[in-house]
Amino acid sequence: MPDAAAAPATPSVAAGSAAARNRNFALAEANFRPLAESGNADGECALGQLLMQNCTGLQDKAAAATWLGKAADGDDVVALTMLGDAYMNDNGVA
Repeated sequence: MPDAAAAPATPSVAAGSAAARNRNFALAEANFRPLAESGNADGECALGQLLMQNCTGLQDKAAAATWLGKAADGDDVVALTMLGDAYMNDNGVA
């Protein structure tokens, strides 16, 4: 499992996305998680994607579906698409 990154002083989706593009998934998660936990739909969707795609070193499809569901509740199109795919393929949802 990758080392956890310290939470940035000001987490952002842009910084998390840049970290993910550079394959620094611990830093990406450190940016996305506080945003998701505060109800930010973009953070919820991004964290769900990381968890669904096993980028964090610990694939957790059920948690991914939960985060994607929260973002989908806010009409996030990417989250709606990924959540629909999860239901179609039985990935973390019943």
